[in-house]
Amino acid sequence: MDFTGHVTRAMFDRYNITDAEQMRQAQIQLDEYLRQQIGERKVRAIR
Repeated sequence: MDFTGHVTRAMFDRYNITDAEQMRQAQIQLDEYLRQQIGERKVRAIR
């Protein structure tokens, strides 16, 4: 629950997340997604 910030197990039970390996895979997928999003920014910072 630390990874997602959820207070209860409801989300884990809903999506049948059962072990640490699934959490590790989720982190890898999230990291890859966020890297793609950063690379595709269409808005530039105003300085």
